Amino acid sequence: QIYTQNGRGELAANEHAEARVIDEYLPTPLTDAELADVVDTAIAQVTEQNGEPPGMKQMGQVMKAATAIAAGKADGARLSAAVKARL
Repeated sequence: QIYTQNGRGELAANEHAEARVIDEYLPTPLTDAELADVVDTAIAQVTEQNGEPPGMKQMGQVMKAATAIAAGKADGARLSAAVKARL
């Protein structure tokens, strides 16, 4: 917007082109429902491994499983908040 407001349309076009290229390579972020599914799956995996449902003490194990399942489609803070809410 700043480039356009100052009559520098060519710079604005360059910025938009770069943003489109970057967007092509970024993974599509998980929706809230998909994130909940990831957390549920991770909790189920940890439950299967430990033989009992995980608590807050096993949050690290759940996060490790959830991070692997999410495969870069959710940032750590969002994933951590979802895991904490479920535990």
